[in-house]
Amino acid sequence: MDGAIASGDKSLLMGKLAFAISIKDMDSDTSNKVLVVLANAGMAEAHIQLYKRYGSGDTLPNDCKKALFHLTAAAELGDSDAMAQVAAEYHQRECYMRKGPILTNIDLDEARKWYRKASESGNAWSSEMLADMLINERKARDCSRDELKEIEGLYIKAGKFFKLGNIYCTSTHTNNCSVEEMEAARKWYLRGRASKGNDAERQACTEVLRSLGEPDLHDRRPENSQTSLIEILLAPVALLIWSSIGMALLGLVLSINAITLPLIIIGAIVFGVFRAFRKNS
Repeated sequence: MDGAIASGDKSLLMGKLAFAISIKDMDSDTSNKVLVVLANAGMAEAHIQLYKRYGSGDTLPNDCKKALFHLTAAAELGDSDAMAQVAAEYHQRECYMRKGPILTNIDLDEARKWYRKASESGNAWSSEMLADMLINERKARDCSRDELKEIEGLYIKAGKFFKLGNIYCTSTHTNNCSVEEMEAARKWYLRGRASKGNDAERQACTEVLRSLGEPDLHDRRPENSQTSLIEILLAPVALLIWSSIGMALLGLVLSINAITLPLIIIGAIVFGVFRAFRKNS
């Protein structure tokens, strides 16, 4: 154990962590001691395991204060999922997909702080949650330019274009939207429909665009269809012109050959006669 910690070798430390997890049911005391040593050495994954055990009372006494300590320690060590969980604890007093007791009281400032840290670490869910907190059921028109810029950036990171469109204008409140708001909403819905990797997002944006009279992708005619038709009509003409030019060049070559070949033959004959005459003389 000491050797693995002293070396700082991640693979060795992960091996010790796997060992501690594997013996939990057979020897919980040793398992927990190994986790404590690894956590004290700065291993975020060990803190996560201790958080789960203290939070659920699994092999360790149920202790919410210690559970939150280890969860926060993992977050401070850079674990983005732990950051998101800390934020959710302070935001809603319950974590997404978490089973266990309430660990904290609501503290929205702490929640925003940890959502922002998790978002900066690449946690998309935290980006969405922070954007939801910042917009706080308002509309884009109610936000300052700086607020709106941050909110848009967060929703983009989370891939939540449907929500982005909704903060400008929803399909059920189009009468209350300005032309500019409608266009901004449409822009984000279109981007969401074209997004990859999120079927639910694409479907939601497609449905609202349909209600706004925007044709589906497979119904849209290509914008350059007129140009394409012209190109199709001009293709045979271009082929005929190039064929004519090719035939003319080929005829020129054949004409040159028709004159050149006899001259070469005549020249060869004259040269042969001349050589024979000189030899005889």
